Amino acid sequence: MNGLRKVKYIENKKNKGLAGTRNVAIKASTGDYIVLLDDDDIFLPYALEFRMYMMEKLNAEIVYTRALWDIWEKKDNTYVSVHKQLYWDSIFDKDLILVQNIAPCCCPLFSRKAWDDSDNYLFDEKMTTTEDHDFFIALSRKTDFKELKLVDCECSYRKDKTQMTGRDNFLPNWIITFKKWRHTARDLNWVKEHQNNILMKAGVNPEDHGL
Repeated sequence: MNGLRKVKYIENKKNKGLAGTRNVAIKASTGDYIVLLDDDDIFLPYALEFRMYMMEKLNAEIVYTRALWDIWEKKDNTYVSVHKQLYWDSIFDKDLILVQNIAPCCCPLFSRKAWDDSDNYLFDEKMTTTEDHDFFIALSRKTDFKELKLVDCECSYRKDKTQMTGRDNFLPNWIITFKKWRHTARDLNWVKEHQNNILMKAGVNPEDHGL
């Protein structure tokens, strides 16, 4: 029973979306460390124990791992896992993260100090996608992410695109993220070039959006 008292269950009266729900949780948290886990993803055994061990060993405020992409297909009115593969394999760099996300949301573990150093930045509730990328950029402005080459979680993906991943249009929120954070780049010309290349490949003229 003592273990159960450590779990705080919060139910929103109405759907707040990904960003809003995460904000409710992060503001209600009281511990020294924070990690995200969506309901269709899983941690493998000892994932958090190992991350905490490495965080202390590296004297880090943020560590991140790798995830498997667990691909599901609908068969006979149910979903079955048909394939697993490495899901993202990105190094951390303060400019590179302005161009692309570093990892699925369940991979980073960050300290309350890292969140405090970001001025307690919250998930942007106007964003319906890429809100985790925006949040991780905010953390990265003051704190480095330490890379752990370990696969310790799985992110599910349905081939029929009935989840948010693969279904929603990410482009509008890429534009918001690029505009919000571009000025923090160390090498502004490099970041501008790579951000704009992404937009142009998606058929968008960066100048139409002040980029």
